Amino acid sequence: MNKNLEAWKAINRIFDNELPVTPPDFEEEMIQLIRKRVTQLMHADMGLLLSHLYRLDVEEKKVEAVLFQEEHSGSVEYNLAKLIWDRQKMRIQTKDAYKAFNPDDIPEDYKW
Repeated sequence: MNKNLEAWKAINRIFDNELPVTPPDFEEEMIQLIRKRVTQLMHADMGLLLSHLYRLDVEEKKVEAVLFQEEHSGSVEYNLAKLIWDRQKMRIQTKDAYKAFNPDDIPEDYKW
C-alpha cells in the first residue's frame, strides 16, 4: 500500500472518518485538509483534539511547543497538522523497518 495512503487512513480513522476517504495527490494538500479538521476541533472540542493527538502518538513536548509558539512560525493549526502528518509517516517507516527484520539474521553469538 502507498505510504501516504496508509498514513492518511490512520489519521482519518482517528479523526472519526471526518476527512475525505481518498486523499489528495500531494502531501501539502493532505496537511491542509488535516489542518482544517484541527481548526474545527480547536474551536469545538479542544479536549477531543488533544485526545486525538495522544492516540496518534504525537509527542507531547512537540504539541506544547506548537501551542505556545516556541520555535514555530505559521499558524498553530497548520503546525499541529504537520506534526500529525509527520508522526504518521514516521510510524509507517518504523513499522516497515521491523517488518524487514528477520530474526534468523541475528548472529549466533548475539542470541540467548
